[in-house]
Amino acid sequence: MHADASPGLPGGLPVSAAAASAAASAPRRSGGSAEPVLARLQSSGVLSESWGTSLWLGTQLARPALPASPTGFESLDAELPGGGWPVAGMTELMLREPGCGEIQLLAPGLRERTRQKAGPPRELVWISPPYLPYAPALQALGLPLAHFTWLRPRTEADAAWAAEQVLRSGSCGAVLWWSREAGTDMLRRLHLAAQEGSTPLFALRPWARQQQSSPSPLRLACWLEQRSELCVHVFKRRGPTMAEPLRLALPAPGLLKPLPAEGPQLLPAAADPFPFKEPADVVAGLASAVAAA
Repeated sequence: MHADASPGLPGGLPVSAAAASAAASAPRRSGGSAEPVLARLQSSGVLSESWGTSLWLGTQLARPALPASPTGFESLDAELPGGGWPVAGMTELMLREPGCGEIQLLAPGLRERTRQKAGPPRELVWISPPYLPYAPALQALGLPLAHFTWLRPRTEADAAWAAEQVLRSGSCGAVLWWSREAGTDMLRRLHLAAQEGSTPLFALRPWARQQQSSPSPLRLACWLEQRSELCVHVFKRRGPTMAEPLRLALPAPGLLKPLPAEGPQLLPAAADPFPFKEPADVVAGLASAVAAA
């Protein structure tokens, strides 16, 4: 039996005397299940409804406090607590190599995050991607170019600072943040900022960082098995160990183009009909040209 905070109530409050008494009087079985104890506590009225999102069995997926956002892949939804991506806080994707299909994996969920019942679509913010975002492929995946913001800070520290400000503002639909060197303290800071701003943060990080301590409650390893088949292993979640990796069929590849070593400067016209002069061109300058193509 697991609890998110401590052996006490949610938020670290101590267990009441009634709860302790009910638990103590429950039958104990060596190597047995925790269900009888929970059933006794629930029937006695000790457990309040607020325990539903913080107390869970290790053999079951936890129920998040907020509704999850579907990933667009039913088999993946079935393996995630709440049935989808968390709508606030950090989710880590550990990539064997950048551009292995992670954007195709995230695209269905990102589309949903931009939509609002009333008002214009919310912004999607990408921070320090290792490749040049390719406008036609983004549009083919249904991502709104007019509400796409691309930031390229000069240093890792600047990128983390920018991510924190965006997350705390709570003004965008989702943030994708690429980082190779972030430490545990920075991960914790951004996870808290994402929770505070009620915004999903997808941290795309190197494969070798899987052993690093992380506050993220959801961590996935991703690698490309075949040209259009992405393997996904959820190696950290609030629930049981995943039996084997999923194999997900992806939409057409070719989302990303290599970024020139000198930075985001004008590309030759023959190489790309939609050259990027500045990151802002992704948001405004080329949106109408791509839509008309």
